[in-house]
Amino acid sequence: MTELVGDVAVVTGGSSGIGRGVAGSLARHGARVVITGRRADVLEEAARSIGAEVGEDRVLAVPGDATSSADVAATFDAAERAFGRVDVLVNNAGGGPLRPIAVLDEDTWAQVFTGNTTSAFLAMREYIRRRPEGQAAGAIVNISSVNGGLGGVTPGHAAYSAAKAALDQLTRVAAAEFGPRGVRVNSVAPGATRSETFSDAVVDGPLGQAFAERTPLGRVAEASDIAEVVAFLCSRAAAWVTGVVLQADGGTHLLGVPDFLDVMARWRRDRPAQQ
Repeated sequence: MTELVGDVAVVTGGSSGIGRGVAGSLARHGARVVITGRRADVLEEAARSIGAEVGEDRVLAVPGDATSSADVAATFDAAERAFGRVDVLVNNAGGGPLRPIAVLDEDTWAQVFTGNTTSAFLAMREYIRRRPEGQAAGAIVNISSVNGGLGGVTPGHAAYSAAKAALDQLTRVAAAEFGPRGVRVNSVAPGATRSETFSDAVVDGPLGQAFAERTPLGRVAEASDIAEVVAFLCSRAAAWVTGVVLQADGGTHLLGVPDFLDVMARWRRDRPAQQ
């Protein structure tokens, strides 16, 4: 049974999309939740919405940048002041633009790795450094992507795919290092999921349709689909699971992700004829 009663969770990138869905799910399963993100207004709105459902005293919004070690430390400080400790960490911050290698500049490459991989490293390092000996079992879940490995190759996603593949290997190393401290570390690899970036317009457009066609379960995911998988991995129901990259993509990895660049090129080519 997925139950997190009494646990304290930190969720990065918690203001919208999968992160907000995860925060809500963890709270509904009993955890006290700290959400962090760069957009203070959106973050506060997310905290109010979740708090209205589970109780305002169980949700805390802490604006901050997941790529800043100082902000990460400040988030953990706030969590400890409010709730006493941190048991669960979900690293959801990330993302990246679509750029073919030929036009991918070094700054963008570095930014994508910083946002997706370094951010998780900083939070995991802060988590384990603060963890006292003898603390009850803990859990870390990193949000990866089908693009990180089993989903095949997506032209235009070199930086993002490489960053998520690195995150998956970081997950495995952390699982080996943190296991003796009672901390499990896993990744969840979603496919296309409805969010601000993958909006209703995108889901209903050619890219969303292409993903649905390459997904045996026949649709794009909702944030709640991913959130419940994350909640399971954070819970005691997954007490014997660590070092795993769990594909939560509706089976997209079986058929392979669509070629983003080709789909959008064909859409732009055919659009005038459809108007």
